[in-house]
Amino acid sequence: MAAETSTKGQNRRSSKEGTTRSHNDDNIKASEKVLSASVLADAARVSVLDAEGRERQFEDIYKPFDIGGKKRTLIIFVRHFFCGNCQEYISALASSIPSPSLLPPDTSVAIVGCGAPSLIAMYTDVTHCPFPIYTDPSSRLYSLFGMTRTLDRGTYVPEHNQASLATLVLRGITQGLKRLFAGDMLKSGAMQQNGGELLFEAEFADATNSNDDRIKVNVPFCNIMQTTRDHSEISVLRAILGLDEKEQ
Repeated sequence: MAAETSTKGQNRRSSKEGTTRSHNDDNIKASEKVLSASVLADAARVSVLDAEGRERQFEDIYKPFDIGGKKRTLIIFVRHFFCGNCQEYISALASSIPSPSLLPPDTSVAIVGCGAPSLIAMYTDVTHCPFPIYTDPSSRLYSLFGMTRTLDRGTYVPEHNQASLATLVLRGITQGLKRLFAGDMLKSGAMQQNGGELLFEAEFADATNSNDDRIKVNVPFCNIMQTTRDHSEISVLRAILGLDEKEQ
């Protein structure tokens, strides 16, 4: 698989402090390191599971449908499936983009978690997510992409974060208890594992050869969460998906 990578820092405005925050140089350098061609090649072969437990390779999520075609796929890595912050985030995304049909042509969105596949249906119901959800229970992709592990909430308050910490914790505990008899109460994923957002632009390396299935991949946008609330704002996602003009 051929691969090209680049990263772009993003500016964010804190609703609490009223100040603009951008990724620091260390974060950008870390992203450049993890998004090397060799890392993307390794990630392409990692197995992920859908809600039915069916296995597929990670590259199947962003691979173009046809020889000669191109595809842009925003892949959002969330924290454990009971994380209230991420549930609010995906709910906000679903409210902003309630159907995949609203996306530009050859553009898609997918969610990847790190818990048991049996929890995906619950996650879909809670967040009203219209996009496909997969899981990487091994957290291999999280490791390859250099995603952090921390319980630090940070000082930045994202626009989608409406509920209090107590409410989010209580909600997560309640959801977990409801899964007691399903046997997956303790299988939501590592509590400290953070995620991020990556935009994959993929096309077949040789569009004229139907026997050549090599994929050329470019990642022009990458946000690696540094805290438990550090997802990109929904307005940023809409901009990189081509739904809105990019913020100045």
